[in-house]
Amino acid sequence: MNEVATQRAQSPLQQFKQDLKRMKTAGDMDMLPSNVSFDAFRNAAIVAVTDNPRILSCKPESIFKALRRLAAAGLVPDGQEAAIVPYGSDATALPMVRGLIKTARNSGEVVSLWSEVVYETETFTLRVDAGERVFDHDMDPFKREGNIVGAYAVAKLKDGTIEMEPMGRDEIEKRRRASANQRSADPTGVWKDWYPEMCRKTVIRALCKRLPVSSEDLRRVMIEHDEATFEPRDVTPQSEAVAGFAARARAAKEEAMAAKDPDEIVSPSDDLPSRDVNDDVSLLTPEEIGAAAPMDDGWNEGIEAFKAGTPEQECPFDLSDDREQAAAWTAGWRDARAAAEQSE
Repeated sequence: MNEVATQRAQSPLQQFKQDLKRMKTAGDMDMLPSNVSFDAFRNAAIVAVTDNPRILSCKPESIFKALRRLAAAGLVPDGQEAAIVPYGSDATALPMVRGLIKTARNSGEVVSLWSEVVYETETFTLRVDAGERVFDHDMDPFKREGNIVGAYAVAKLKDGTIEMEPMGRDEIEKRRRASANQRSADPTGVWKDWYPEMCRKTVIRALCKRLPVSSEDLRRVMIEHDEATFEPRDVTPQSEAVAGFAARARAAKEEAMAAKDPDEIVSPSDDLPSRDVNDDVSLLTPEEIGAAAPMDDGWNEGIEAFKAGTPEQECPFDLSDDREQAAAWTAGWRDARAAAEQSE
């Protein structure tokens, strides 16, 4: 009884510190690479929630999922390599530019990786010389003014190959607005607070698709906004968000099957409304869906769509205009379905 009363008397920050200790005791921090100590990771996490108390108001399981994800990637939540960002009632692991660069370099195939934004007062030119793209960015690093008109990322591989990804502001904005929480014309949230950083991150993510970095490494740091689907062992009680996910999926499936009358099941006919072939995700090839990655625009929306009960055929992207996004949406939808089936 006294122990319970003591726990209730603890502040959220004190409880968070205790939970971090439990995570270490339970072995949840064993995934940290040898070059990242638990103490450094723990201290960064404590500073993060101290600087942003909103994190502690998020679902506990989402907080510790975010921490586990960053630990698995070897990224410290110090606001430079990565951050923990509240999205509604969920906390999300958000790798920063430095974290993406670190992950790419840890692959052993990338010697250097960097990105930069271009302001309207600066000059950026790109040409092809002997089959190689050569660029020139004329800027004063101590006097950068005006609006951002684009960004680019550059990587040098160990074999000497130079890879580059330039992107104008219109394309960056298109990718921003593809996110479920960035539908507005004006940036909000982290995009509003850290627009240059997010522009740099966008082009790095695009470039990473062409780099020899394993899909598992990318998966660890690129998934940014999905529901917590793990059970934090010995840290916090399993919540409805965790225990209910598979149950809701099963219930929805059973309800749909129960609602079907075998005598009313019909084959497709002219009586059924026709569907625009450009909206039919069944026209996507397995190769297109297989090539999609968690950092692609549309992936997280596919996950959210599955959890909301949206059928796969109701993909919001038109194949004629946004085929890659449609493939990513479908891959995310199927990934969420597989996770739900494994939980059954």
